[in-house]
Amino acid sequence: MPCEMTIPRKRGETNLARGLTFFAFAFTSLAIYCLYCRVAPIASSLWLVFIATMFWMHLKGGLRALLVDWVGALAGRQFVHSTMADANTSKLTFGFELLGHRFVQLAVMAYQIVSVKWSSVPASGWSGRDRDDWTAWLSFDHADPATSPKTSIVPGAELGLWIIGATTRSEETEAFGLTFVQFLRNAGAKLVPGNSPRKYVRDDSGAPEPI
Repeated sequence: MPCEMTIPRKRGETNLARGLTFFAFAFTSLAIYCLYCRVAPIASSLWLVFIATMFWMHLKGGLRALLVDWVGALAGRQFVHSTMADANTSKLTFGFELLGHRFVQLAVMAYQIVSVKWSSVPASGWSGRDRDDWTAWLSFDHADPATSPKTSIVPGAELGLWIIGATTRSEETEAFGLTFVQFLRNAGAKLVPGNSPRKYVRDDSGAPEPI
């Protein structure tokens, strides 16, 4: 039974993240220089306020978590690893490996997993055709409701949401989704087919109460 699975990433998405990072750093440095030289102070101030706001919105999980997520988007091998937390359940950790070091971005127990699904993002719906923008999603219960703004891409949401894998063609996403679901089942997640062939949900019938 495998205890670790590599999560695929697309080179284009990684290069896009690197490009956006370079763009943000370059224009932030330029804005600071312009303020120092008193050139275009309004435009420079607006840009710095925008950057500061974005930074603050992603700082709710702490500076270390922000830096780990940022580096993880730029480089490293992404993985999900399962270990036995006790005799009845296992712990799943999501993260990336870089230069021989492993960094954890998310950790959930198997019984916390609520569903796995894959679908296209709104771009396909707006255009009326498939734009090869399918991705997989993991939803999970929070171990502590107070942590929801830190672990969910929707702050304050009842369930945490985590994007799994690359955005790619529907066939590739489906193949990855099925493999991922099987990995979670092997780790102890009670997942059964949902109301869509692209969705698996937690089977709560007869499940033991989490300790």
